[in-house]
Amino acid sequence: MSPDEFPSLVRTHVIQDGVMYEWCAGTVIDERHVLSSARCFQLENVTYAVTDRQYGLSAKESETYGQIRDVEDIIIHPSYNATNVLNDVVVLRLSSPLDLQSGISLVNLNDGETCPEAYSMCTMAGWGFISDEGPLSDVPLKVDIPVQPQVNCSTAYSALQYGDDQICAGDDLVGGCQGDSGAPLFCECGGTVYQTGIGSYGKGCSKEGFPGVYSRVSSYLSWIMQVVSGDEGEAQKQQLQLQEEDAPIYFSMYLQKKRRRLQK
Repeated sequence: MSPDEFPSLVRTHVIQDGVMYEWCAGTVIDERHVLSSARCFQLENVTYAVTDRQYGLSAKESETYGQIRDVEDIIIHPSYNATNVLNDVVVLRLSSPLDLQSGISLVNLNDGETCPEAYSMCTMAGWGFISDEGPLSDVPLKVDIPVQPQVNCSTAYSALQYGDDQICAGDDLVGGCQGDSGAPLFCECGGTVYQTGIGSYGKGCSKEGFPGVYSRVSSYLSWIMQVVSGDEGEAQKQQLQLQEEDAPIYFSMYLQKKRRRLQK
């Protein structure tokens, strides 16, 4: 994937004990705001940052991360439900503006409820695992995935109350994986490419019968714009309890893999 193919794509990071770890994907709404998945931002006793550099940094590389901005505010959708993973949307407010002259572009957010249609093809981009057992990708990857009928996800994830504010995409051959939360789903709508979804959850890597689930951008566009404009209204920041069944297991596994790589 070319680094300028999706210029709105950025990477978020967890900072713990002075070490910065790669985390979820996001997209640039404007110079001060990044769109991502709420489930990525529930950890305690850590801070977060955003970088515009699309290619990974290993311990043996001398390259820099490019622009680095601390996350100043984490504005989670007020109806986010960590148990059912509903309304899985967050807007990150950065400590200072990104320099848009460095190759970053603002994302086009979809406002149409009918796009994407079932069986159309869309593209997901992110840094998730390349297989169920890893490793994490050092570079952003893209994959073209088919949009599935809503019933496929409502059946597969019946216990999680899958609904109309979500998009069902991917199949047993192609899809997202662990680490792809927050990854944008880009679809062509009326001849223009928009971000239509935000990577939320799935089961393994393209596991048969379990497509990926994406938060539908158009369902949250009004709220997103309220946050960006500073008129948060219903978009008040929430301090969420860390969910034992969600982030800690993944984060612990992630840190173990990263530490093994850094020790090589």
